Amino acid sequence: MGISLIATTTGGTANKNKLSNIFGAGVQIQGNGGSATGNKIVDIGNGAGISLAGNDTVASGNSVSHVAIGTALMMAGPANRATCVKNKIIGVALGTAVSITGDDFTIDGNSVVACQSALAVTGSATVSGAASITNLKASTCGQALVLIGNSVAVEKMQALDCGRNATAGAAVLVRGNANNLTGVKVTNSGGDGFGIDGDDNLLQACTADACAKNAFDVEDTNATPNTPDSNLLDACKGTNCGGQGLDNNGTLTSVTNCTFTGNLLDVGKSGGATYGTFSGNTIGDGSDATTAEVVD
Repeated sequence: MGISLIATTTGGTANKNKLSNIFGAGVQIQGNGGSATGNKIVDIGNGAGISLAGNDTVASGNSVSHVAIGTALMMAGPANRATCVKNKIIGVALGTAVSITGDDFTIDGNSVVACQSALAVTGSATVSGAASITNLKASTCGQALVLIGNSVAVEKMQALDCGRNATAGAAVLVRGNANNLTGVKVTNSGGDGFGIDGDDNLLQACTADACAKNAFDVEDTNATPNTPDSNLLDACKGTNCGGQGLDNNGTLTSVTNCTFTGNLLDVGKSGGATYGTFSGNTIGDGSDATTAEVVD
C-alpha cells in the first residue's frame, strides 16, 4: 500500500507524489470530493495505481505504468460527476487502464498504451450533455472502450491496433441507448471496429479501417437477448476490413451518407435484420440492404 486517505464524507488530496514497486493501491482516496493530480506511479504488483471512491472526485495529469494485475486508475463508489482528464496509462498486463462507475462524468484527453482494456465506463447522463468522453487515444489494447450506459457523448476518440482478445470482439463496444459517437476513429482492430448493442444510438462521421472482422457490427452482444433497434449511422466509413463494412443484425437500422469499400463484403445483414432509412451511401461492391452477411 502506498498512500491511503479515507474519510467518512470528504475525500483527501494527493498531488505530485512519486511511488514505485507497490503491492496494493498506490494512491487510495475515499470520500466525496477526493482529488489525485500529477502523481507518478510505476510498477503495481496486484491492485490499483490510483483509486478514488466517492462523488465529485478528480483525477488529472497522473501517470501510471506497468500494472501486472488490476486497474491503473479506478473511480467508483459510485463516482457520480467524476472528472478524469489528461491521465497517461502505459502497460496493464491483466486488467483495465481506466475504470469509471457513476453518472454525469467528464472524461477528456486521456492516453492509454499497451493495456488489456483501455477505458471501461458504466454510467449515464442524468440530464442532457452531462456525460462525455472526448479525445481518448488508445493504442495496442485488447479493447479501446467499453461503454455501458445511456445518453453519453463520445467524440474525437482514436483507437489504433486494439480489439484483440476483446469482449464481444470489438475495439469500441457500446451497450446502451441514445449514445452519440462523433468522429471516432478505429484503425487495425483485431476484431470488429465498432460493436453497437442497444437502441437509438447515433454514430456520425466515425471510421473503421483495416479491421480483421467487421467495421461496424450492429448486434446483440449480451447474454440476455435484446435485438438492437433504431440505430443510425451517418457519414461513417468502413473500409478494407476482413468482414463486412456494415454487418446489420438489428431492426430499423438507418444508414445514410456512409461509405463502405474494399471489405470482404461491403454491406450484409442477418436474416431477421431490417433497415429504416438506407440512402445516400457509397458501396463499392454492389451489395445493398438486401444482401446476406458472410461473416457474423
